Amino acid sequence: MIDSAGSMLMHKKLILLLSCLLSLLLVGCSTFFKPLASSKAETGFHSQVIDDLMALPPPVNKMVIAVYKFRDQNRSVQTVCD
Repeated sequence: MIDSAGSMLMHKKLILLLSCLLSLLLVGCSTFFKPLASSKAETGFHSQVIDDLMALPPPVNKMVIAVYKFRDQNRSVQTVCD
């Protein structure tokens, strides 16, 4: 007969094993789905939102904007090979 401490340890090990298997399953499928086709971005789309934004008054103070050119290091953007 297994005592309660042994049973608790087996239960924790089973939960850990199932958690690891589930996380591997979920992470393993993340790179499986790739876009089938890509196309160039379209510009010149006009909507009511653009009209509303253009009708706003100019800002009171100047805005400071910085654009940096560096490689994506967190791999949030994946390149698609043709």
